[in-house]
Amino acid sequence: MQGSVEAHGVTFRFGEKLALEDVSFKISSPFYCVVMGPNGAGKTTLLKIMLGLLKPQEGWVRVYGYDSVRDSRHVRELAGYVPQVVNIDQRVPITVEELVAMGALSKTIPPRIITRGIRDRIREVLELVEIDDPSALFTELSGGLRQRALIARALIKNPKLLLLDEPFSMLDFDMKCQIAELLYQLHKKFEIDIFLVAHELSPCIELEPTVILLNKRVYAIGRAEEVLRLENLTSRSIMFALTMLHSILGGAILGIYLNIVLGMSIPVPVIATLTAIGLSILAAELIERGFAEDVAIALSVSIATTITIVFSFLAAYLSSTAIAEAWLYIAGTSAIATIDDFSRILTASIVVIPLIHTISRELKYIAFDEDGAKALGLSVRFYRYLFYSLIALAASILSSTIGVLVTHVIMAVPGAVALRFSKRGSSSISYLTAIGLMVAGYFFARLINIPPSGGVGIFSAILILIMMAWRRRA
Repeated sequence: MQGSVEAHGVTFRFGEKLALEDVSFKISSPFYCVVMGPNGAGKTTLLKIMLGLLKPQEGWVRVYGYDSVRDSRHVRELAGYVPQVVNIDQRVPITVEELVAMGALSKTIPPRIITRGIRDRIREVLELVEIDDPSALFTELSGGLRQRALIARALIKNPKLLLLDEPFSMLDFDMKCQIAELLYQLHKKFEIDIFLVAHELSPCIELEPTVILLNKRVYAIGRAEEVLRLENLTSRSIMFALTMLHSILGGAILGIYLNIVLGMSIPVPVIATLTAIGLSILAAELIERGFAEDVAIALSVSIATTITIVFSFLAAYLSSTAIAEAWLYIAGTSAIATIDDFSRILTASIVVIPLIHTISRELKYIAFDEDGAKALGLSVRFYRYLFYSLIALAASILSSTIGVLVTHVIMAVPGAVALRFSKRGSSSISYLTAIGLMVAGYFFARLINIPPSGGVGIFSAILILIMMAWRRRA
């Protein structure tokens, strides 16, 4: 049977608790799909919605054209469901044969008798999953054999689709790989579509599955090497990094004030960078201590804004040129782009980008599943401090020449362009866009003798117009 599994705008809440938000995806048969996400990501909820066991408050799911709510009976006829082993009551003394027979007897009426035909079918599916003794008690099986028995129960009804909830749970790695390989063979040999949810992808990685990154909403979908990228897993961290521009501006004005008061020539970019890093670490520490991200960001921005307002007033009171100096940090230097400006951009690229690439794997783990990263022994606090500090350094270098306003464009536009021209996003496209935008803007500014912020601003506007035209064309 050809078709697809499709979700559109699915939102589900348990009371006030949000489980899924605006979940949309479409995967066409044949597929071997892994939905990966941390605890509380909504993976099991999604499976139950697909089976019609839960009704979403918003949106819909269609399985091979059948609506999961309106046509739930048809969906359950097509799909075999494999629950988590931990949800099985281990106190019930049931044999493997009785367990597997449940899949066939569910369509009959009492008394549900295991006929010779059903027994032959049980033997066939047990051979497929490599279980030798149908009379064995389920509770006496090893973890891997229990999982195989549950798969056999789903297989006996000849499903088109297998829905599996955490099939690798509580298994050693070799057994996880064996279960993943078994599912792959069922997929290839019998053309059964596989849709499983898991905390990890490693047991399936060599099987090249379609991967959906889910954490209440869909972060990415595609092949593993396409979706497990830094930009798909750290979007909230990048957006948090943009708020550092408030801190950079406050730090720059603080630096101007200190120069006036102390009568010294302290490099303003140094004070701006240190202020941004300090407030970033403050926000990161609040997050570490359990504060919500939006609360931490709001506090950081509030402190930065207070510094900006207070020291703008104090600096202006002491010097008539202070506001002019501060404005240059907002809108960019009025000087023509120089070789020093190019050197700063090159320095930022050479220092920051390789360092972020070096720690990208750790950032992926932390951004997607912080608790899991801690369980692996990663120092979440250290990597968060380092990441924010690197972003603050890059933003400060940019702000010192092109100003805070244009720096915001520089940091935001490349990611949007990358996502526009690459369906799944690409870090290389994003980096090249950022560097290309800056270099082209600087050269253009130097060519026609305008401030660098003007050159970069013009190229940013051109890119936005191209993106809009491309979107209309698409």
